[in-house]
Amino acid sequence: RIDCKNVPVDIENSPEPERWVGAHWDSNVKIEARSSLDVYAIDRDGVVLDISTTIANAHVKLHSINARPINDGNCLTSMSITVNNKEHLDAIIKLLNKVDGVYLIERSDS
Repeated sequence: RIDCKNVPVDIENSPEPERWVGAHWDSNVKIEARSSLDVYAIDRDGVVLDISTTIANAHVKLHSINARPINDGNCLTSMSITVNNKEHLDAIIKLLNKVDGVYLIERSDS
């Protein structure tokens, strides 16, 4: 990493320049990771359908989904999905926040 304190500013004129090897990462490589989300929403007819449809329309792999009422007319939908990176996860959360009645989304450990 270029921001590493051990990397000299001028590698060519550093002591032992032959020890340094240039490297780059292919930005086209997708690394998939599972992420678990808890989606809190007002418990209304069709809210779970709207949440799952949003995930499907975003072409996100859904591994599991579980919804249950919690308190005062609210519900919790817990799901496990596959994402490519943090930006992908942030985009999915942004889409889910647009679902009518959704008021909080948290990452979970499950």
